[in-house]
Amino acid sequence: EIEPELIKMVGLLNMKECIPALKERLLACPEEEYRIQERAYRYALARLGDKEQRQYILDNFMDIDLFYREDFIYFKDDEMIWKYIETNYFSDTPAYSEFSTPIPTSLATINNIYPYVKNVPKDVEYPSVDTFEKLSDWSKIFYQWLMTNKENIKFDYDGEKDWSFWK
Repeated sequence: EIEPELIKMVGLLNMKECIPALKERLLACPEEEYRIQERAYRYALARLGDKEQRQYILDNFMDIDLFYREDFIYFKDDEMIWKYIETNYFSDTPAYSEFSTPIPTSLATINNIYPYVKNVPKDVEYPSVDTFEKLSDWSKIFYQWLMTNKENIKFDYDGEKDWSFWK
């Protein structure tokens, strides 16, 4: 069985000659298996330009537990960031429930997209605060700024900011 990261590498390397084999392998994925293999095939195909697979990802894999921060770098697709925000920001389910204090999904969503937002004004940059409550307050301000400026927001997939409240 091929490692999922190797399958995704086919998409990164733009190996379009592999599209028929990727489609064949996707169809052969056992339904009872966890979606890791399936997701890798769909990711590679979407990266290679398969619109059906890209739409499938937008419709089914945008949940915060399925779509990882690194996936934004893989796709370099602004629409995926906006769909990710739409899917997760107002979710009632806490993100990363394995922590002793559940992290609000709104805060985790902003944590995952913030590093890719280009030209963040000083007044909405990540603050030096020490509680989830203060970070949550900031994430609401940042979200409002995003929505207000949605048409002008630029994303930078190559120069990820060195920021995370998990550091």
